[in-house]
Amino acid sequence: LQNCELGYDVIFIDPPFHSDLMQKSLAVLAERLPAERPVTLYLEFDRRNPPVLPEGWSYRRFKQAGDVGYGLVDITPKP
Repeated sequence: LQNCELGYDVIFIDPPFHSDLMQKSLAVLAERLPAERPVTLYLEFDRRNPPVLPEGWSYRRFKQAGDVGYGLVDITPKP
């Protein structure tokens, strides 16, 4: 993520459970996403350990199936 151009409409993040890669990925995205265009994230994670979203981000949809939590996060440009 740190070395790629971030011109995406949808970003899928499904790192191995019980790792810190989800939080690291969200931190990099919060820092690097272009402020002028909306982006949707699809997140998949251990439902017992949901990620902490950066300030101003929220779930559009959030569901659980067994041990898996998943959801869509909309990130809209700040005015």
